[in-house]
Amino acid sequence: MTSALVSVVLATNRVSPYLGEALGSVRAQTLRAARDGTVDPGAVELVVVDDGTPDAEAVPDALAAFADLEPVVVRQRPSGLQVARNAGIAVATGRYVTFLDDDDRWDPRRLERQVAPLEADAALVASYCRFRVVDEDGAPLAVSDAFAEGPLTAADVLDDRVSIISPVMVVRRAALDRVGTFHPATAYAEDRDLSFRLALDGAAWFVDEALVDYRRHAGSMTNRRRAQWAGTERVLRLHRDALRAAGDGELADVVERNRRRQRLALDPPRWRVALRTVAGPAVRRARAALEQARQARSTRA
Repeated sequence: MTSALVSVVLATNRVSPYLGEALGSVRAQTLRAARDGTVDPGAVELVVVDDGTPDAEAVPDALAAFADLEPVVVRQRPSGLQVARNAGIAVATGRYVTFLDDDDRWDPRRLERQVAPLEADAALVASYCRFRVVDEDGAPLAVSDAFAEGPLTAADVLDDRVSIISPVMVVRRAALDRVGTFHPATAYAEDRDLSFRLALDGAAWFVDEALVDYRRHAGSMTNRRRAQWAGTERVLRLHRDALRAAGDGELADVVERNRRRQRLALDPPRWRVALRTVAGPAVRRARAALEQARQARSTRA
């Protein structure tokens, strides 16, 4: 079997209205270009996992316009995102594996920029990059925090000094074979769990450039705040306790500080919730009054 340089795993349980844009961004990758200007067929492999889309023909029909990518399609019963991605990893042949959500898109230089440090240093287990959060129309809403380009230590990752989500990962396949793939019980925190395990296996590289557009819309998983906190809490406790059991108190303390910080961000204390509940209507009335006053001044002018 011929091996690819990079395997792109896309797991979906629908035909997203943004799927064509996502696949188009794979087609546009500069890494696919051979020196003579043709497409290098061994550079990028596309693996699409159909995680139980109700219409069995929907995904193949959507992929017909991208036949030049020669997608490998795996169809399975609905099993959830982690299991679906693992099914894609199982058939992937690439030296490196990366993940594409069906509503995201990439900068054309994304794979080229992230693969280069991995090719240059065999000790690196993964590379990550910054990302933009965009709305339904692709307009930017925010950009993840900057961090010095270069190697990341385990403490950098375990302390969330860089924002790592699965769509920004390019992972060495050999490292995945050592640490394992996505754990089915880590919903809403599967990316953090995997990045932590990779960090404890070896150094990673950070590319200080936003090369992924991460789309936020009404159906996106990032809108489920309570479940996101529950998953994050579970994963952070798991890694903290495992590090303590292994005798690494220093890194365990790093994870515990991170857990407390995440709790304040994702699960605010009850007094803050109560304050918003009580003060919220008053604040809204005050804002409305200020807006009316502003409009009155504008009318008089």
